[in-house]
Amino acid sequence: MTRRALLLAALASRLRADAADDAWDLICTAARALTEATATPPPDRGNPAPFLEYFDKKMPGYDTLVNNVTGLLREDDIECTLDQRENDGDDHSRTVQVDWQMRVIELGYGTSSTRREEQVKCRVEKQGKKWKIVGLEPLEFFAPPRH
Repeated sequence: MTRRALLLAALASRLRADAADDAWDLICTAARALTEATATPPPDRGNPAPFLEYFDKKMPGYDTLVNNVTGLLREDDIECTLDQRENDGDDHSRTVQVDWQMRVIELGYGTSSTRREEQVKCRVEKQGKKWKIVGLEPLEFFAPPRH
């Protein structure tokens, strides 16, 4: 293999690593925005917009996600923990499997909480210079609990 081929191979693997890191950072930042939405004082408390800005509005199920997250943030405080399981794809689109744990704390009670844990599949794409979440399963994971 020539030096030029070695340099190109090294550059290509670095681009894939950067894309994997960028996709993971996107999902972690979205989860942080979900948690912070309930930590913000009124009148912005429970605003889903900072979380939803990481999603493509053309994503299948986007309206369901909006309704679920709006209801979830209206009624509860949220804490999220993520563990990455898989991160496959290229420098334009990736599929990231995440073990997503969410603690849902009932407003006004502080001691009443439920814990959700689900393997969440996120599909992300680079749109221009930004990554966006273009697919999320299962959407029901983000639905408000039935108190």
